[in-house]
Amino acid sequence: MKKTGLFGGTFDPVHKAHIAIAEKALEVLALDKVIFVVAGEPPHKSGDYRTGALHRLKMVESATANNSKFEVSDYEISKQGKSYSYQTAAHFKKKYPDSEFYFIIGDDAYCELPTWKCPEKLRTLVKFAVFPRVGCKVTGNCIKIGIEPIKISSTQIRELLLNGKDASDLLPESVTTYIKENNLYKG
Repeated sequence: MKKTGLFGGTFDPVHKAHIAIAEKALEVLALDKVIFVVAGEPPHKSGDYRTGALHRLKMVESATANNSKFEVSDYEISKQGKSYSYQTAAHFKKKYPDSEFYFIIGDDAYCELPTWKCPEKLRTLVKFAVFPRVGCKVTGNCIKIGIEPIKISSTQIRELLLNGKDASDLLPESVTTYIKENNLYKG
């Protein structure tokens, strides 16, 4: 049976910490691949500033292009309405029936799991691979990914860029180029 990581997010923008976490998950969990699932209309982030889905998808594609074990999915972008993780996991379980799935998630989001739609259904479809982010006390049936918390956030990067500051040291070079070429995150 193959082992596949599902790594979802708005990726607005995708940054070096996202890539480092996915690489660490590949290594620690001996995954065959990690699928980056770019959110279309995430239910928990409706009020946040978001760049258009196609721009976010293109940034993730450019950031992951050099790793053959990374795949990018537009599943949540292509479907209509809000995207719920249990539906996304069910989609990939059906698409790849010979895979065991690991849901790569930050400790902050994992601690909020009880507030998600149908969290128990999600638990039947995936194993949780939790990485440290803000120091939430993680309990329950999950695998902790031992990686030093990386203090980079998409919110921080957007704020820097919106204020005309340089964030290139926080982003893959291809993402920095894409942002400049497409005049994203301008104040």
